[in-house]
Amino acid sequence: MFSTMTEHIQVANHVVDVELGWTFLVEGARRSAGIVRWYDCAGTNEVTAAAAVNLESLGRLACLGVCLPADAAGSVVDMSPSAPWASVPVEARLADADPACSDGLFNAADALHRHFSAAVPRGSASVVSALLHLSRPGLFPVLDLPVRRLYNEPAQRAWGAHQGLATSQTSRSYWQVIRDDVLAAEGVIASWRVRLAASEAIEEKRVATLSDIRLWEIMARGLGSESPAHS
Repeated sequence: MFSTMTEHIQVANHVVDVELGWTFLVEGARRSAGIVRWYDCAGTNEVTAAAAVNLESLGRLACLGVCLPADAAGSVVDMSPSAPWASVPVEARLADADPACSDGLFNAADALHRHFSAAVPRGSASVVSALLHLSRPGLFPVLDLPVRRLYNEPAQRAWGAHQGLATSQTSRSYWQVIRDDVLAAEGVIASWRVRLAASEAIEEKRVATLSDIRLWEIMARGLGSESPAHS
């Protein structure tokens, strides 16, 4: 028997029963089994500060159904050696990135994201977040379409409070609102991870190895496809 000490979690604009969230997570693990295997778990994990975006990264990104144009793909690889990797540790977590700290991890992540954003087509800033997730999986959410749709209104509100920043709504403002929900649900996420690891299903065991924000997004994708009835 697993106890989370709470019955509900906040997910964007929705208040969700913990067991319903668990159901979304398990269903998401099964539906996303191929993506988790080839996008999340297929890498060598030999990340270095000088070469964290490479051809392997682009291949894994394609497993999400995202393919950058050839010129943009070449640009992000060429830009990797000059990126400010050193200011964003490999083990960095979004939970530790306080957006209120002007010289902290959150703004360092923003600077790393902006380094690559200029190379991708307009409106594709979330592609950069998915690319950076591969080298900093605890810090950058993937931000696929169902998650962006689910968090769009909270992200708009967060963006409205920070107008004038160089980063678009599809990056910094989404990180902030996802961070708030993940922080509030840390105990629930920990209990879900234990349950996933204890499963006999390989797709659930793989999800148990992912970062908190990735586990959260897999759960949230299921809610994003549901009606607002759970709010």
